[in-house]
Amino acid sequence: MEATPLKPPFPSLLADYLSPVSPDRVALKIIQAAGDENIRVQDLGGLLLSDPGYSHYLFAQTFLSERMTEWLGDTKEQANRKQILLDRILGLMGKTSIRNLIACARTQRVLGEPIVTEGDAKISVTVSRVIPFALEAEKTCEDKNWLFPEVAYCAGLHYDWLAAIIKKRNGPPEEKAALEAAFKEGIASAKMAYLLGLKMKEIRLAKYLFSTSLVLPLGKVLMSCLFPKADGDKSWAKFVADCEAALFRKSDHYQFLEARKFPVTHHELSSLFINFGGLLRDAEKAVYFSLNPDRLKKISPDLYQLSSILSLVERSQMGAEAQLEPHHLAWMKANKITAEVLKEVEAASKKK
Repeated sequence: MEATPLKPPFPSLLADYLSPVSPDRVALKIIQAAGDENIRVQDLGGLLLSDPGYSHYLFAQTFLSERMTEWLGDTKEQANRKQILLDRILGLMGKTSIRNLIACARTQRVLGEPIVTEGDAKISVTVSRVIPFALEAEKTCEDKNWLFPEVAYCAGLHYDWLAAIIKKRNGPPEEKAALEAAFKEGIASAKMAYLLGLKMKEIRLAKYLFSTSLVLPLGKVLMSCLFPKADGDKSWAKFVADCEAALFRKSDHYQFLEARKFPVTHHELSSLFINFGGLLRDAEKAVYFSLNPDRLKKISPDLYQLSSILSLVERSQMGAEAQLEPHHLAWMKANKITAEVLKEVEAASKKK
C-alpha cells in the first residue's frame, strides 16, 4: 500500500523548513546541558569528540590560537592528545561559552556551510551576529532576574535557525521583516506570560511560560514564507491585512477564517517547528492546542494550564477590542485571575 503523497505546501514545508531545523544529537545535548546543573562542562568532552566537525570547530577558534600552540607543544607525546586539548578548552571556556559556539556551528550547518573536520585554517566567529535572537531572549530574562533564562535561549534559537533558513533561500525582505516582527511580538507575549504565571498559586510547567510564548508567533513567519505576497488574495499578507481591518472581529478572523482559507494554521506551523527543533518538544502540545486549550484538560492538566496562559496572552496582545472566549473566562475564574489583574499584568509587561 503506497503512502498518500503530501499536498502543497507540505512538501516544501518539510524539505525546506522542518528537516533543516532538526538538530543532531550532539548539538541538542550540549545546548540542553548548559541549563542542567548536574552536568559538568568536562562531561561534554565525549560528546564533542564523537563529532569531528564540532570538536575541530572549537580547536580552530582564533581567540584560542596562542593557547592551542602552547598546548600542542605540551601534549606532543600524549596518546590521548585530542581529549587533553578538549578538556583544557572546556575548563577554560565553561558550559555557556561552549553552548554558544556549538549553537553557532549548528546554525552554520542550517545555512548549508560545511563544518570542516581538520586543517590549519582558523575560525573567527562573532556569536552575537550568528545567534542574536537566542542571546536577546536569554538576556531579557537575566536582566529581570527571571528564572529559566537558558530555556528562553532555546526558544530564541528557533528564530536564529529560521533566519538562517530564510537567508539560505535568499528570502525576500518581507520574510525577514516578518521574522523580526514575530520576535518582537513573541517577547511582548513572553513577558506577559511570565508575569501572569507569578499571579498563580502553582503552575508545574512554569519553566516553559516565557519560551513557549516567545515561539508561538513563529508560525506567522512560516505562513509568510509558504503563502507569499505574490499569491495575491491567497497570500498570508492579504489575510493579515483583512484581520487588522476587522477591528473588534480580528480575533474571530484568526480563530475561524484562517483554518478555512489555508491548508494549515500558524499555530500548527509553530508546533511543527518546535517539534522538529527538539529543544522545547516537551511543551509543544501547549502551543498546538492554544486555540482550544480545553482539549488538554483531561489529557494533561499541566499542559492545559500552560496552553491556557498562552491562549489568554495571545488574545490579550491583539488589543483592547479583542474579545475573550468562554474558555478564557472559565480559566480565569478557576485560577482567580480577574480582568483587573490581567490589565495589571499586561501593563507591567510593557515596562522596560
